[in-house]
Amino acid sequence: MSRKAVFIAAFFKLKIMYNAILSVSFSDQPVGSATSGVSVYSSDTLEESYTIDEPNFLGAEILLVFRDGVQWTLINGVYSPGIRQCKLTDSILEFNTTLAPLQIGENVTVLYESASGSINISEPILLEDAKTYLRTSSSADDALITELITAARAACERYVGISFVPRTIRATLTNELGRIPLPYGPIIAVQSVKDEDDNEIDFSYKKGLLVTPCLANIEVLYTAGYSVLPLDLKTAIYRQLAHLWRNRGDVNADTSLEASAMEILYKYKSW
Repeated sequence: MSRKAVFIAAFFKLKIMYNAILSVSFSDQPVGSATSGVSVYSSDTLEESYTIDEPNFLGAEILLVFRDGVQWTLINGVYSPGIRQCKLTDSILEFNTTLAPLQIGENVTVLYESASGSINISEPILLEDAKTYLRTSSSADDALITELITAARAACERYVGISFVPRTIRATLTNELGRIPLPYGPIIAVQSVKDEDDNEIDFSYKKGLLVTPCLANIEVLYTAGYSVLPLDLKTAIYRQLAHLWRNRGDVNADTSLEASAMEILYKYKSW
């Protein structure tokens, strides 16, 4: 065989390695998605306290708890002095009383599976604040405005490719070159990585990048999103909300992004 023929044969046996995001699903998608049933509670503290009373926590399974982005461990027994621990009693989440209580303005984010299986997400814009921005005081459109808040937030998220609210994400990736950026950050924590045979495998993660394993068709389960949304991103949601409100009834409005919102979001856009 000539040298040229050997080279051609070797070329066609060469495996081309690459990185790619194959699919992404979110915990706040409708029931039936890969991670359906995971809800998110996120709220700023209004007064100093060691507890949060949230009716949706009753009978729920708490998955992750964060105070201003720092993870706390859920326990059933007695608190260890100086350790970030919390426990759930009925609907009340209590933080370790040997440490400082929740401070005014401190954010608490909890990912949980509700007893009913319903999905609850704390939107970064409250209904009353949205009504003030839209200059409407009537309660007749409360349900519609609530839906538009979610639609506006989701439209902004799609454009920039990041998570405005804390959520669990399940992504299928090919990471043969290593160091693939995990989509829809900012990343809170990577929970697990599975190979294409559904076996949990070791992984390394650093600053938004899945460093290893360098494999194809892996499934990564992680939490991502802002516990406190930057003010300019919240402003973009308000402007998109106003766009949807002005054009309610227009089927094309849901798919278009308002120009000033897009201008704000552009610097955050992940390519």
